[in-house]
Parts: sequence; C-alpha cells; structure tokens
Amino acid sequence: MQKVPTARLFPALLLSWFLPITACDAPQAGDVPTAPRLARLSGATLIHCPTSQSKAAERRLLPPGGIVVLDRHEVIVPLGALRRIADIGIQVPVSRHMRVDLTVNDQEHWQFHKLVTVTIDYSRCSDEALGRNPLSVWHIDSRTGELLEEMGSVDDRLLKQITFVTDHFSGYAIAN
Repeated sequence: MQKVPTARLFPALLLSWFLPITACDAPQAGDVPTAPRLARLSGATLIHCPTSQSKAAERRLLPPGGIVVLDRHEVIVPLGALRRIADIGIQVPVSRHMRVDLTVNDQEHWQFHKLVTVTIDYSRCSDEALGRNPLSVWHIDSRTGELLEEMGSVDDRLLKQITFVTDHFSGYAIAN
C-alpha cells in the first residue's frame, strides 16, 4: 500500500469540504435581479438637468495613455489600458438629464485592458435638481435612458463633480 503525502491530501480534502457548502449558496437564475430590476429596487432616478446644446471633444491617445477633457468632464486613460492608438471621445448630448457618452474610435461600446477614471461635471445642474440624496453614476442604455448598472462613484458636492472607474465605455448618467 502506497502512502499519500499529507501535503497533497490536504488541498483535496479542503476542496471536498468547501465545494458542497458553496454549491448550496449559489443563487438560482430566477433569484438574481436583472439590472433594470436592480435599478428599480434601489429607487435611483436620473437627475433632471436639461441642456439644449450638445458638446463633444476627442483626442488621439497612444498606448501610454493620457487625458481627454471637455469643459470640466475628464477621462484619464492609464498606461496599459490601450493596446494601440485610439481616438477617445466625450460627448454631452442634448438631454433632460446629466449624461455623457464615451466612445473609443467612434464605437459606443469598448472594453479596456485596465480601469479608466472618468469625472463628470454637473455644475450646470441646480441645487434643487440635485436634492439631498447621495448622487451616483449609472451605466445607461444610450437609446432609452434605462439604468443598467450602478458604477460606484465618489461625489464631490463642493466641486459639483462625480468620479468613477470603469473598464468599458458606453453612456453614463447621474442619478439620485
């Protein structure tokens, strides 16, 4: 009879003990709320902050990264986020809400290799529109305005700017 060394046996025993426990806690497909349902549950609504003027800025960045600025909106692309030269765009469309559309090479959806930092300026919004509730940034469907994913953000009410990190570009809007 061959003896199995304890060092090899321990990881297998540990895995066999934890596997049934984690399998019991796995949510079923019907238990996981969809993004729109999650938005409804959170009570988040886009802030009313209209603009009748569209603005846009674009800058060509190399793989070492760089910064793109439109007024006080800002995108910081770090070293390694891009694998090749890319045109990074910020657009503030005509809208009833405080939103920005971010593009790479005129594509609405883009996946980066590292997290990119985005700052949205909301100084055009009235204090009444902002309310007292905390503000947050949401990834939105650019066509419908539907809230898809809360981005996790840091709000600076003094500067009237909100900052978040993301690995993908799309449409984003501020909600409370």
